[in-house]
Amino acid sequence: MRANAFIFPAAVLTAIFCVYAHAGEWDTKSDVRVGPGMKVIKAGDANVIVAEGETPYQDNQGRIYQEPPDEYVARGFIETDNRFKSAEAEITLLKDRFKALEDKLEETTKRVQELEKDKPEKEI
Repeated sequence: MRANAFIFPAAVLTAIFCVYAHAGEWDTKSDVRVGPGMKVIKAGDANVIVAEGETPYQDNQGRIYQEPPDEYVARGFIETDNRFKSAEAEITLLKDRFKALEDKLEETTKRVQELEKDKPEKEI
């Protein structure tokens, strides 16, 4: 009987030790699953899930505000539209440069053909 009386307290103490040893890890791990296009940011003592590209702001009383979804989406469309406009301008510039290079190539080809015509034939 004495052996059984010793096993129970030893098992309880082992279980308490295991729980206590891992308690510090539980506090630091984040089990929050964040969907695509979202991120977790720290605002004060709280972790806040926000859309990527969005920055929440905090008032002087500690409340956290985020921009409304319609403003966030509208801002995304405006940024995308601005990127398309800049890409179109760059494409136009590249087309002009390509046309200038084509013109130079054509001019150089004509000069080479003229030089080949004026070149005296070799005597054998």
